[in-house]
Amino acid sequence: MRGGGADELVVAMKSASTAASTEAKCIQVLRHINAALAAWARRKFKRFRRRERASAHWLGGIARREPALFAHRRFGATPAAEIRGAG
Repeated sequence: MRGGGADELVVAMKSASTAASTEAKCIQVLRHINAALAAWARRKFKRFRRRERASAHWLGGIARREPALFAHRRFGATPAAEIRGAG
């Protein structure tokens, strides 16, 4: 039972699956860039030395004020600690 419709369906499912996994891997890379920027801030500024969340919040604030500053943020990688909690 080899019809053109079934083969096309399989190819479409594979390409959709590949696109989803490629997007997921891309987001992982962009999150790694965010983590690397936060690590840079911890090395650069003494006030962030042992404060991982504070450095992520600081970068998030910069990204909100200057959205064009970080090119990778246009692709959907927002800082994990963008919204400050109470505490």
